Amino acid sequence: MRRPVTVAAAAVCVAAAWVVLCTVFLYHGNPTGLFYTGTDSKLPPELDAGHTYRVNDRIGYDGTFYHLIAHDPLNRRGFLTYTDTPSLRWRRIGVPALAALFGAAGGVDYFYIAIELAFLVFGVYWLARFAQEHGLHPAWGFAFFLIPAVGVSLDRMTVDLPLAALCIGLALCVRTGKATIATYGMLAAAPLIRDTGIILVAAWCVVAAARRNWRGTVLGALCAAPALAWWMYVRMHTPADMNPYL
Repeated sequence: MRRPVTVAAAAVCVAAAWVVLCTVFLYHGNPTGLFYTGTDSKLPPELDAGHTYRVNDRIGYDGTFYHLIAHDPLNRRGFLTYTDTPSLRWRRIGVPALAALFGAAGGVDYFYIAIELAFLVFGVYWLARFAQEHGLHPAWGFAFFLIPAVGVSLDRMTVDLPLAALCIGLALCVRTGKATIATYGMLAAAPLIRDTGIILVAAWCVVAAARRNWRGTVLGALCAAPALAWWMYVRMHTPADMNPYL
């Protein structure tokens, strides 16, 4: 446990064991149970009988909608009619799109779960590195499990865990003073994973400008372009959010 990579490997084993145990003992071996689809949740025929496991809960949870998006990221199958706030949900395209891309030949649900676990590896590893930068033991990387978003995502397959990981990764980049192509990739990915990730882009630009790092400021601002373009596409192809606060 003296190396961050060892801590990350141990953490993902624990998380994977939790996912497998839940799948086997709670959802009768059906991994779609992890998306926590309620008994009253409306589903398209393609994902209803024989595919999606319904839990013993009338309402279900948000993972239900990201499961739908993973099977219809560009809304070519009309799945948005089965979500609560289509514009809000489809803005958070990052994880569902990756699952759809890697699972194009089959296994979308499995790839979605694998992506969640991959981000857990990054989150624990980056937190272990961050601890080292502060003179602490790398085992502090296990504290990633204490972030509420992590537990919720592992239990309900929401998109909060990946954004939490990127928060730590970007904090590590600021701490070490190293900005690479991967750094700006994380900045571009954050608001696509969850719309609140745009705050990270804004914060990066503010910090870079305060340090008179104009190149970093411009590159950081450009990282918002993919999300803004996607949000515009979503706005043009989905009905407006019904909730005023959105």
